[in-house]
Amino acid sequence: MSAERRPNDRLREHRERLGKTQEEMGDHLAQIVWELHRRVVAISGGMVSKWERGERRPSRLYREAYRISANASDEELGFARHRPPPHPHAGSALDPAAPQPRAFPPPPRSHAASRPTKRLYAPQAVAAIRHAMLAPAGSATDQPEAAALGQRAAQAWQLRQRARYTALGEILPPLLTDTETATAELSGDDRLHAHRALTHTYNAASSVLKRLGDFEFASIAADRAIRAATRVGDPVLTAAASYRLANVFLSAGRLEEAKDVALRAAATLEPSLGASAAQLAMWGGLLLTAALAAAQQGAAAPAWELFGAAAVAARQLRRDHVDLHTIFGPANVALHGVQIAAELGDGSETLRRAARVDPDRLPGELLERRSHFYVDVARGHAQQTNDGAAVATLLQADRLAPEDVRFNPLVRDLVMVLLRRERQRATPGLRELAANIDLN
Repeated sequence: MSAERRPNDRLREHRERLGKTQEEMGDHLAQIVWELHRRVVAISGGMVSKWERGERRPSRLYREAYRISANASDEELGFARHRPPPHPHAGSALDPAAPQPRAFPPPPRSHAASRPTKRLYAPQAVAAIRHAMLAPAGSATDQPEAAALGQRAAQAWQLRQRARYTALGEILPPLLTDTETATAELSGDDRLHAHRALTHTYNAASSVLKRLGDFEFASIAADRAIRAATRVGDPVLTAAASYRLANVFLSAGRLEEAKDVALRAAATLEPSLGASAAQLAMWGGLLLTAALAAAQQGAAAPAWELFGAAAVAARQLRRDHVDLHTIFGPANVALHGVQIAAELGDGSETLRRAARVDPDRLPGELLERRSHFYVDVARGHAQQTNDGAAVATLLQADRLAPEDVRFNPLVRDLVMVLLRRERQRATPGLRELAANIDLN
């Protein structure tokens, strides 16, 4: 029997650990594909059987679903192919399969194309959250109270707003397990409150996983938040979950999807837009996300048009609205104006807008949002080749929210640029900053 026809016992063992039939495993993998890519696929039990018997090899899409389900690598799942030894002249001019020199250099990538990072930050925290998300419902030892779960979800968001990601990695796993158990075992109003807490918990998980570089599980967490919010029947809560999904797509460089999710969610709020401050704030926050996606695509006119619509909503609110759904108001919109200019690569506009912003107008606990502002100002200085000011501003952000700076791919990219540009005369503080984010 050839290597291609060997049974893949690892797939069968994984399915049996989940306690699923082959038909149920197909449905399980199809659900993961939907959560990741919004694609409807049909995976029959016969397909699963052929994969387990080694008669077929899953496509890239289905291998990805298996990796998510098992939290394992291709090698651990038996997908890695053994390649023959390289030809003695492999890669040389004598190798007929070697790539030939290009007649023209490849086109430069846009600044947004390099955004999705392959680096996984705080891997232990990521692994703990993944494990909790993959645990079966009802695995908590005690039945939690719905009110207590709501309080714990609020505490998780306070940590998120303070950019305390590693602490979140410790409290989110048991919170996820407890809230999933509560939604399965409680009834009546208590079950409704549990679904609300579950939405906030998955939103927090999505947000922290995004920051820690795990876009796959971040998108799954956001999708689960949307499903939990739908059961509550609160349009603002559902829009808040969509807001999280849009921001995962934004950070992952899936810009069209980010815009589409944000604008569709905003449209659901428009028929009763003036119903509450929370609804208007959520609508404005979604428009700002769409504006950032447009800016990362280099589309200045649509970005500023969406920003302008959000600014009108912020003026109607008159002050910044802060809750578990979003942060939105005049000060936050001004901060986003700085960010949009930085995304568009306009250093002078970035600094011009930053000069009119007072980040201290935001509530003191919003350290993450204020840290983002300083990072954007640093980008503006770097775009103007004022590297000393860029480093000084990044150090200010680092003092304010060190974990946010440490786990921010934009900061790493910027520091690497500054290190490459450093000449004989050292830039004060640059080496210290590089050490803080493990670049030395």
